[in-house]
Amino acid sequence: MTNVVVLIGQVKRAYFDEKTSTCYLELKVENPFVDEYDTVEEVYVVRLWRGIYNDLKSISKIKPNILVGIKGRLEIENDKVIIVSERVSFLGK
Repeated sequence: MTNVVVLIGQVKRAYFDEKTSTCYLELKVENPFVDEYDTVEEVYVVRLWRGIYNDLKSISKIKPNILVGIKGRLEIENDKVIIVSERVSFLGK
């Protein structure tokens, strides 16, 4: 079974959770389909894999509205499905 997620979107917020020592990105992604509420954008919370966070050195360097590509996987954490990034590519402003 393949478990691969690929998202391209703008960083809404990047933060470090000190309780769990984990880094997260809130990623705004355009939805090509309009639902009954006319939602055009969705926000996904992406957990940065520990190795990626160590490579980025400081989460504060990731500015809002920068365009990134995320390749990762789905995991279940506390009965919730989350996205865990295995690769982050900075695509531009």
